[in-house]
Amino acid sequence: MNTTRCPAKTIAALALATLMSAPLRAEPIDFRPGFKVGETFRWSYREESTRQRRGKPPDASGTVTPLTARVLEASSSGYVLDWHIGEAQQIYPDQTESSGRSEDRWLQEVATTLNFELQLSREGRFLALRNHDPLRSKIDAVIERLVVERRARGANVAEEAGRVLREMLADRERFEAFLLQDILLLLFPMGISLDTDAATTTQAELPNPFGGDALLSDVAIRVAAIDLSKDRAIVEVARRLEPGSVTKLLQAMMARAGKRGARAAEFAHMTADITDTGKIEVERSTGLVWRASHTRQITLPGMVRTIRREFERIE
Repeated sequence: MNTTRCPAKTIAALALATLMSAPLRAEPIDFRPGFKVGETFRWSYREESTRQRRGKPPDASGTVTPLTARVLEASSSGYVLDWHIGEAQQIYPDQTESSGRSEDRWLQEVATTLNFELQLSREGRFLALRNHDPLRSKIDAVIERLVVERRARGANVAEEAGRVLREMLADRERFEAFLLQDILLLLFPMGISLDTDAATTTQAELPNPFGGDALLSDVAIRVAAIDLSKDRAIVEVARRLEPGSVTKLLQAMMARAGKRGARAAEFAHMTADITDTGKIEVERSTGLVWRASHTRQITLPGMVRTIRREFERIE
């Protein structure tokens, strides 16, 4: 029983962890970039993840990773930023290989060998991953390596895990949302309109990692403070995936995995919850983040996963 349930929940948690990376679409008023070709920006990125399963001790891991963006193109039609994710360093001295999930590690490993060319509109909104096509073959090779590693460890769901991961990256939209989830957090404020006197509430559509209808999240954004001396604004964000969208995601996941029968129906209607909270310090003249903290909590039956992400600009 455990060998069929745990991988499915792990994959569900992985999918839920990537959902809310898509930038909010709104009319550009407050945050517009002013990039110049050749400019380079750097951040220190810290991520900590804790998984608490019923009746078991917490499973925690964390990394600190350098992140760099360089402006390749700047014109009246928009910008191209070249992003590079450096090598991750473990936070805890006693952190072992087994404490990090292979589903997370494979992305970290391949990311250090790649550059991501993000095309932005003149308002700074993310449009597309310009070098999407050249990245495909390398990502496929890494997924195959993950499958081989799991098979070598005796995991009887290795092929299923590989198939599900490929489905999660099947089309361009899902590919971008999954691979760029950390980078898009830094681009979030660009090209959006915020009322400084009241919270902005809306619904955002998110791509379903397993295909099918788009998922919906309720979003509330407010400007908590403005520091004119530094030309920065503090923005607070809260998001929650609608319960009906959680059901859609789980049903699509089970269908893609080829699961049928009572067990599949039970899992597809499992209750789950995902919430995001964040505080972002944004430079108003560029829309770039100076520092930010994001906390995501994913609640599944018998398991709670908390992911905390922090960014600090390096001058």
